[in-house]
Amino acid sequence: METGKIKEIGRFLLIFCVTFLGLYVSSFFYSGFVQKAMAFLQSALWNFLGEENYLHETIIKFEKHSIEISFLCSGLIEWFVLVAAMVATPCKIRKKILGIGLSFVAVFIFNFFRIFVSTYVLFLNADIANIVHEVLFRISLFVIIAGIYYVWLNSFKNV
Repeated sequence: METGKIKEIGRFLLIFCVTFLGLYVSSFFYSGFVQKAMAFLQSALWNFLGEENYLHETIIKFEKHSIEISFLCSGLIEWFVLVAAMVATPCKIRKKILGIGLSFVAVFIFNFFRIFVSTYVLFLNADIANIVHEVLFRISLFVIIAGIYYVWLNSFKNV
């Protein structure tokens, strides 16, 4: 491998790691808000659908089950990976800003749907809910990160 390519890969990895670490460390100041917002929206949707619940901080208590929206459920880590990859990718700043903003919306919506489906499965069959949650979680990591990054790389060519 030529030295120019090695430097380019090294630069990407360095920027990626520094960006991800910065986002991760800074998230201690706002991740609670994101978790509470997700819990509030999930609780509101289930109430709207007729499934009464009680919301306390990031825990939603239903008649027979409870769910907690943890840091891992917030979608922030997936978004941090995307942001770090976009920042590290050599391209115009406008494309990066557009990608970062749109990826936040996409990750939030995807994650909201993932939590909703996991909760629905919990209501149907608590025995398989954990398996579905774990499988959906791992699949969602790949789909959301790889999919959005791929679309972003191949879109916004004139930005």
